[in-house]
Amino acid sequence: MNPDPVYQRLRELGWRRPLTAAEQVELRIWLAAHPEAQAEAEAEAALNQALTRLPAAPVPSNFTARVWQAIERDAVTKVTHESPRRVWWWRAFLPRLAVATVVVVGRGCWVTATTRRCNRSNSPRVFWPWRRRRSPTRR
Repeated sequence: MNPDPVYQRLRELGWRRPLTAAEQVELRIWLAAHPEAQAEAEAEAALNQALTRLPAAPVPSNFTARVWQAIERDAVTKVTHESPRRVWWWRAFLPRLAVATVVVVGRGCWVTATTRRCNRSNSPRVFWPWRRRRSPTRR
């Protein structure tokens, strides 16, 4: 279930900063209309109070440099993870394509050479014994 937008806005403001007097009044009015959310609002307020008492985390002076190093490291890792897929595809299918091309071209050359040899000799039945050669005068 989606929370009420008024209550959600007040919760988010409470996470960022203490609520102003007007916002606290608005929250009390909303809680009076929705008593089932009273326990959740109290727990939220207690959590916000506990978090404000925590000391701020110290940030090192080279924080920005560390962030950029992490970004560059992730970018390099991403590239190395993506490139093996492309290399695998080429390594798997390119040799097969080359062999198939050599076989097809070789077969074509063989058939062409054999056909020319048969046409040069006056023996048409050497290559195709079932085919009859017509004489040039008969059609």
